[in-house]
Amino acid sequence: MSGSTFLDGKLGQLQNLVKRDPVAYKEEFQQQHRHFLSELEIYKLDPAKKADHFSALISFLAHVAQAFPKELANFPEQISLLLEEHYEIMARGLRKTMVQSLILMRNRNMISPLNVLQLSFILFRCQDKNLRALLYNHIINDVKRLNEKSNNVKINKQLQNFLYKMLDDNNGIAAKKSLDVMVDLYRKRIWTDARTVNVIATACISNESRLVKTGIRFFLGIEQLIDDDEANEDEEQERASYAQEVLAKKTRIVHKKTGKRMRAKKKAEMKAKKVLNAEEERKIGPRFPAIQLINDPQGLAEKLFKRLRDGKESFDTRCLQMNLISRLIGVHRLFIINFYSFLQRYFNAHQREVTRILSYFIQALHIMIPPEELEPMVQTVANNFVTDRYSGEVIAVGINTLREIVSRVPLLLEVESLTAIWQDCVGYRHYRGDKNVTVSARSMLNLLRELKPSLLKKRERGKDATIGEINGTNRRLRQYGESNIIDHIAGTELLPEYENGELEDEDGWEIDSDDSDDDDNNGWITVEHSSDEDDNNGSDEDEDTANADERRGIVETDIVIRNGTLTNKTLGTSKQTDRLEATRILTPRDFERLKELQKKAAAGKKRKRSAADHYATPAITYAYSTNTDDGTIVDPGDLEGYRVQKRRDLKERMAAVREGQEGQDWKAPQRTHGMSNREKEKTRKNFLMITKKRSVLDKQRMSLMQQKKALKSHKMGMKKKTKLMSKLRGRRKAGR
Repeated sequence: MSGSTFLDGKLGQLQNLVKRDPVAYKEEFQQQHRHFLSELEIYKLDPAKKADHFSALISFLAHVAQAFPKELANFPEQISLLLEEHYEIMARGLRKTMVQSLILMRNRNMISPLNVLQLSFILFRCQDKNLRALLYNHIINDVKRLNEKSNNVKINKQLQNFLYKMLDDNNGIAAKKSLDVMVDLYRKRIWTDARTVNVIATACISNESRLVKTGIRFFLGIEQLIDDDEANEDEEQERASYAQEVLAKKTRIVHKKTGKRMRAKKKAEMKAKKVLNAEEERKIGPRFPAIQLINDPQGLAEKLFKRLRDGKESFDTRCLQMNLISRLIGVHRLFIINFYSFLQRYFNAHQREVTRILSYFIQALHIMIPPEELEPMVQTVANNFVTDRYSGEVIAVGINTLREIVSRVPLLLEVESLTAIWQDCVGYRHYRGDKNVTVSARSMLNLLRELKPSLLKKRERGKDATIGEINGTNRRLRQYGESNIIDHIAGTELLPEYENGELEDEDGWEIDSDDSDDDDNNGWITVEHSSDEDDNNGSDEDEDTANADERRGIVETDIVIRNGTLTNKTLGTSKQTDRLEATRILTPRDFERLKELQKKAAAGKKRKRSAADHYATPAITYAYSTNTDDGTIVDPGDLEGYRVQKRRDLKERMAAVREGQEGQDWKAPQRTHGMSNREKEKTRKNFLMITKKRSVLDKQRMSLMQQKKALKSHKMGMKKKTKLMSKLRGRRKAGR
């Protein structure tokens, strides 16, 4: 055994003794500390050499540093400077020991977190995969610990500034690992502020291809990843609660309770759960989609589009760029008109991943796009897809694409040059070649019946559209730039009742609110315009119409002013309303509760109508709402035909079944013997089940002559079979 190895073994024993009694072994510690300082000066002369004993001394001092804080006050700084200066040429074992020592002292709150974290990001440049994994885990856990009780704004801001510089680092590996850290911190909901999102957004326009892909995939799929993580957490909690219930049943710690006591217990548990959820929301804050937190979406989209037009990236990367640009345009309603003409070049049935590109085009549409700018793209889709020279699947893709375009930009129906295209799409509902085409054409027909039935023939308009045209109740298309302001969130009156425990469960659901709660149309006053008094004052027709509307409780207005009061001409009353959305910021959890409460309320329980509901002014009905499908993700599979989607759904179901069977050693039992008569009787169908079978019906309908012929042919066949069998027996005997 060498001298250094002997000393290293002694250091382990001394470390244990110093931890137990630091005062008794202070002299031995000081001796080793002086030894470390001399070894440090020697190592600085040749940092590339192996220094096993020096590494053991560092580990020893790191473990006992908590017992001697004054003597080792400069020890963390010495190790940090040594790593920062010589990490590239340092031996792997020594470098890892130094990093572990710093992490150990940081976990014991002996070092400032900022210094260690910044050094960890710098060490990402090392060509050591295991070391990078160690640093990655330390950074995530340390930042999580720093923001556990409350957000440490000071340290977070400094780290984000440092990470912003690291994304421009010459070392691609270090930049990629730094970006992965930020993405992981956002996924774990530790850093969810807009600053983090905007730092990640800079990676989307980086010169490094790996950073571009990671940044784009963050904005496209981070929300789904977070939802999956939350679902997994819920499943784990359910499994834990189920295990506790099973354990309680086994140990018989279950007490009988009356129905009233059980309901009271359930109500108390719900209240406790709401308190915990509220505390969690206050700690974490409401979650918003990352793409909505970008400060300059227009600038980011333009920079991405410029890189896309250069065409230096691979096709997959360009598809990712198209997807993100379309999402930015749809969510923020941006104006990048050249993007649509750029995508037009890919509108070809033979184009690779054409359905994906068409879905990106649809995602980029919103109601503020002038319909004249989209006219060439619509014509290109119709000419290249909706034509008889292609298969039914291609035609179905074209019709489905046009349907989605019209649903997002309904003003395209007002363009006269495109009228023939819509009518041609509807005409394919009688296409006998493929069901994909007929189903797509019928969906287009239903959409036109809803938006603008006047484009269709009378026989194609349907019952509702025809009656609405006669009565004049059909909805109209909103003009370009026209908006319908909604001042109330439906169902908010149910939230206070739910939080106060006034609503009962499903067995006794009841919603009964006062007039003040029914404020769907409250908070508006009507003001007459002066021009109304001057124009057509003597018209008898107008007076009759106004009197009729007054009798129905309808009041037409020219100017609508929003405030906190409800003024009713018919009642002549004014009542102050305190709306929930005006006094409180609703979180995503509140909106989820609203959906559940509205479903339960609409399940069959009626709500009392108030006088305000009876005399409320009806809003103008439009063919599409203000919250149209702007910014929603379009699945490329939705543009495919009916049969293609059916096959895909079948494959997904079978894949799910196979996934569920993984890890199971079940096999179908293999029969090793014949079937007995009893087993045959079990497999044999009842005669009443096969009476309608074609072969049975043919036998029943046979005439006497047909029966005789069948019997004669049967006898002849049996004779031939008997002769053949006798010949075979004779040959076998002769062979013997």
